[in-house]
Amino acid sequence: MDRQGPDADQGELGAVPPRGGPGERGRLLDAMLEIVGERGWRAAEPATVAGRAGTDLAGFHRHFAGPDDCFLAAYETAVERRVASMVELAAAASDRGAAIHAALTCLFHFATRRTAQARAVMVEVYVAGGAVLAVHQEVLERLSRAVAGACRETDQSRHDPPPLTAAFIVGGLEESIRRRLAERREALLWEDLPELSAAFLAVLGE
Repeated sequence: MDRQGPDADQGELGAVPPRGGPGERGRLLDAMLEIVGERGWRAAEPATVAGRAGTDLAGFHRHFAGPDDCFLAAYETAVERRVASMVELAAAASDRGAAIHAALTCLFHFATRRTAQARAVMVEVYVAGGAVLAVHQEVLERLSRAVAGACRETDQSRHDPPPLTAAFIVGGLEESIRRRLAERREALLWEDLPELSAAFLAVLGE
Protein backbone atom coordinates (compact mmCIF):
# COMPACT_ATOMS: atom_id res chain seq x y z
CA MET A 1 0.00 0.00 0.00
CA ASP A 2 1.21 3.50 -0.78
CA ARG A 3 2.40 5.78 2.00
CA GLN A 4 -0.30 7.12 4.30
CA GLY A 5 -0.19 9.96 6.84
CA PRO A 6 -0.18 13.75 7.06
CA ASP A 7 2.77 14.13 4.69
CA ALA A 8 1.20 12.05 1.91
CA ASP A 9 -0.30 14.02 -0.96
CA GLN A 10 -3.82 13.42 -2.25
CA GLY A 11 -2.57 11.48 -5.25
CA GLU A 12 -0.90 8.98 -2.93
CA LEU A 13 -4.03 8.69 -0.82
CA GLY A 14 -6.09 7.90 -3.91
CA ALA A 15 -8.46 10.89 -3.80
CA VAL A 16 -10.77 10.98 -6.83
CA PRO A 17 -10.07 14.10 -8.94
CA PRO A 18 -12.76 16.14 -10.69
CA ARG A 19 -14.25 14.70 -13.90
CA GLY A 20 -12.92 15.76 -17.28
CA GLY A 21 -10.60 18.66 -17.84
CA PRO A 22 -7.08 18.82 -19.30
CA GLY A 23 -5.74 16.35 -16.73
CA GLU A 24 -8.05 13.50 -17.74
CA ARG A 25 -5.37 11.56 -19.61
CA GLY A 26 -2.92 11.91 -16.74
CA ARG A 27 -5.54 10.70 -14.26
CA LEU A 28 -6.21 7.67 -16.43
CA LEU A 29 -2.51 6.85 -16.52
CA ASP A 30 -2.27 7.12 -12.75
CA ALA A 31 -5.43 5.06 -12.29
CA MET A 32 -4.10 2.33 -14.58
CA LEU A 33 -0.89 2.01 -12.58
CA GLU A 34 -2.74 2.02 -9.27
CA ILE A 35 -5.22 -0.68 -10.30
CA VAL A 36 -2.58 -2.87 -11.92
CA GLY A 37 -0.33 -2.53 -8.87
CA GLU A 38 -3.10 -3.11 -6.33
CA ARG A 39 -5.17 -5.80 -8.05
CA GLY A 40 -3.07 -7.13 -10.91
CA TRP A 41 -2.98 -6.60 -14.66
CA ARG A 42 -6.06 -8.74 -15.31
CA ALA A 43 -8.20 -6.38 -13.21
CA ALA A 44 -7.39 -3.37 -15.41
CA GLU A 45 -10.67 -3.19 -17.32
CA PRO A 46 -11.36 0.14 -19.06
CA ALA A 47 -14.47 0.79 -16.95
CA THR A 48 -12.53 0.12 -13.75
CA VAL A 49 -9.71 2.44 -14.78
CA ALA A 50 -12.13 5.13 -15.90
CA GLY A 51 -14.03 4.97 -12.62
CA ARG A 52 -10.85 5.32 -10.58
CA ALA A 53 -9.84 8.31 -12.74
CA GLY A 54 -13.20 10.02 -12.22
CA THR A 55 -14.36 9.72 -15.82
CA ASP A 56 -16.34 7.24 -17.94
CA LEU A 57 -15.72 4.78 -20.77
CA ALA A 58 -16.07 7.54 -23.34
CA GLY A 59 -13.37 9.45 -21.51
CA PHE A 60 -11.12 6.39 -21.48
CA HIS A 61 -11.57 5.79 -25.20
CA ARG A 62 -10.91 9.44 -26.02
CA HIS A 63 -7.30 8.73 -25.11
CA PHE A 64 -6.65 4.99 -25.44
CA ALA A 65 -7.62 2.14 -27.74
CA GLY A 66 -7.70 -0.34 -24.86
CA PRO A 67 -6.00 -1.48 -21.65
CA ASP A 68 -2.75 -2.46 -23.37
CA ASP A 69 -2.41 0.96 -24.96
CA CYS A 70 -3.13 2.69 -21.65
CA PHE A 71 -0.73 0.53 -19.65
CA LEU A 72 2.05 1.08 -22.17
CA ALA A 73 1.62 4.87 -21.95
CA ALA A 74 1.41 4.71 -18.15
CA TYR A 75 4.55 2.59 -17.95
CA GLU A 76 6.53 4.93 -20.20
CA THR A 77 5.44 8.00 -18.25
CA ALA A 78 6.25 6.53 -14.84
CA VAL A 79 9.57 4.97 -15.81
CA GLU A 80 10.91 7.92 -17.77
CA ARG A 81 10.13 10.19 -14.84
CA ARG A 82 11.93 7.88 -12.44
CA VAL A 83 14.97 7.33 -14.67
CA ALA A 84 15.33 11.09 -15.18
CA SER A 85 15.27 11.64 -11.41
CA MET A 86 17.88 8.94 -10.83
CA VAL A 87 20.18 10.37 -13.48
CA GLU A 88 19.84 13.91 -12.11
CA LEU A 89 20.62 12.83 -8.54
CA ALA A 90 23.55 10.68 -9.62
CA ALA A 91 25.02 13.52 -11.68
CA ALA A 92 24.90 15.86 -8.70
CA ALA A 93 26.74 13.45 -6.39
CA SER A 94 30.30 14.11 -5.25
CA ASP A 95 31.74 10.72 -6.27
CA ARG A 96 30.76 7.41 -7.84
CA GLY A 97 29.82 5.78 -4.55
CA ALA A 98 27.55 8.68 -3.64
CA ALA A 99 26.04 8.62 -7.14
CA ILE A 100 25.11 4.95 -6.83
CA HIS A 101 23.67 5.47 -3.37
CA ALA A 102 21.61 8.46 -4.54
CA ALA A 103 20.23 6.62 -7.57
CA LEU A 104 19.28 3.54 -5.58
CA THR A 105 17.75 5.65 -2.81
CA CYS A 106 15.58 7.42 -5.39
CA LEU A 107 14.46 4.07 -6.79
CA PHE A 108 13.72 2.65 -3.34
CA HIS A 109 11.70 5.73 -2.38
CA PHE A 110 9.57 5.05 -5.45
CA ALA A 111 9.14 1.39 -4.46
CA THR A 112 8.19 2.17 -0.86
CA ARG A 113 6.19 5.39 -1.28
CA ARG A 114 4.47 4.71 -4.61
CA THR A 115 4.26 0.99 -4.13
CA ALA A 116 1.26 0.31 -6.36
CA GLN A 117 2.92 2.09 -9.27
CA ALA A 118 6.21 0.32 -8.63
CA ARG A 119 4.51 -3.07 -8.48
CA ALA A 120 2.77 -2.30 -11.78
CA VAL A 121 5.95 -1.41 -13.68
CA MET A 122 8.26 -4.01 -12.12
CA VAL A 123 6.04 -7.01 -11.36
CA GLU A 124 2.82 -6.90 -13.35
CA VAL A 125 4.64 -5.83 -16.51
CA TYR A 126 5.68 -9.48 -16.83
CA VAL A 127 2.05 -10.58 -16.61
CA ALA A 128 0.94 -8.04 -19.21
CA GLY A 129 3.67 -9.03 -21.68
CA GLY A 130 3.43 -7.73 -25.24
CA ALA A 131 4.58 -4.24 -26.13
CA VAL A 132 4.93 -3.02 -22.55
CA LEU A 133 7.25 -5.89 -21.64
CA ALA A 134 9.30 -5.19 -24.78
CA VAL A 135 9.71 -1.56 -23.64
CA HIS A 136 10.64 -2.77 -20.15
CA GLN A 137 13.39 -4.93 -21.63
CA GLU A 138 14.63 -1.93 -23.62
CA VAL A 139 14.83 0.10 -20.40
CA LEU A 140 16.90 -2.64 -18.73
CA GLU A 141 19.20 -2.77 -21.75
CA ARG A 142 19.62 1.01 -21.63
CA LEU A 143 20.56 0.83 -17.94
CA SER A 144 22.98 -2.00 -18.68
CA ARG A 145 24.69 0.11 -21.32
CA ALA A 146 24.97 2.99 -18.84
CA VAL A 147 26.62 0.69 -16.28
CA ALA A 148 28.95 -0.69 -18.95
CA GLY A 149 29.93 2.86 -19.90
CA ALA A 150 30.70 3.64 -16.27
CA CYS A 151 32.86 0.52 -16.13
CA ARG A 152 34.89 1.70 -19.11
CA GLU A 153 35.35 5.14 -17.55
CA THR A 154 36.63 3.54 -14.34
CA ASP A 155 38.89 0.96 -16.00
CA GLN A 156 42.21 2.64 -16.87
CA SER A 157 42.78 0.08 -19.65
CA ARG A 158 39.60 1.30 -21.34
CA HIS A 159 38.75 -2.30 -22.23
CA ASP A 160 35.12 -3.26 -22.26
CA PRO A 161 33.95 -5.14 -19.16
CA PRO A 162 32.89 -8.76 -19.64
CA PRO A 163 29.79 -8.65 -21.89
CA LEU A 164 27.38 -9.99 -19.28
CA THR A 165 28.69 -8.04 -16.29
CA ALA A 166 26.54 -4.93 -16.63
CA ALA A 167 23.45 -6.89 -17.60
CA PHE A 168 24.02 -9.17 -14.61
CA ILE A 169 24.16 -6.35 -12.07
CA VAL A 170 21.12 -4.56 -13.53
CA GLY A 171 19.22 -7.84 -13.71
CA GLY A 172 20.15 -8.64 -10.13
CA LEU A 173 18.95 -5.23 -8.95
CA GLU A 174 15.66 -5.62 -10.77
CA GLU A 175 15.14 -9.11 -9.38
CA SER A 176 15.82 -7.90 -5.82
CA ILE A 177 13.26 -5.11 -6.09
CA ARG A 178 10.74 -7.25 -7.96
CA ARG A 179 10.94 -9.99 -5.34
CA ARG A 180 10.35 -7.57 -2.46
CA LEU A 181 7.42 -5.97 -4.27
CA ALA A 182 5.85 -9.31 -5.22
CA GLU A 183 6.14 -10.47 -1.61
CA ARG A 184 4.73 -7.12 -0.45
CA ARG A 185 7.81 -6.70 1.72
CA GLU A 186 9.18 -3.62 -0.03
CA ALA A 187 10.21 -2.02 3.27
CA LEU A 188 13.03 -4.57 3.41
CA LEU A 189 14.64 -2.91 0.40
CA TRP A 190 16.28 -0.46 2.79
CA GLU A 191 18.07 -3.39 4.40
CA ASP A 192 19.26 -4.46 0.93
CA LEU A 193 20.66 -1.03 0.07
CA PRO A 194 24.22 -1.44 1.46
CA GLU A 195 24.71 -4.81 -0.24
CA LEU A 196 23.37 -3.60 -3.59
CA SER A 197 25.46 -0.42 -3.44
CA ALA A 198 28.56 -2.51 -2.72
CA ALA A 199 27.75 -4.82 -5.63
CA PHE A 200 27.55 -1.87 -8.03
CA LEU A 201 30.85 -0.48 -6.77
CA ALA A 202 32.48 -3.89 -7.20
CA VAL A 203 31.35 -4.02 -10.82
CA LEU A 204 32.79 -0.55 -11.35
CA GLY A 205 36.10 -1.69 -9.92
CA GLU A 206 35.99 0.41 -6.73
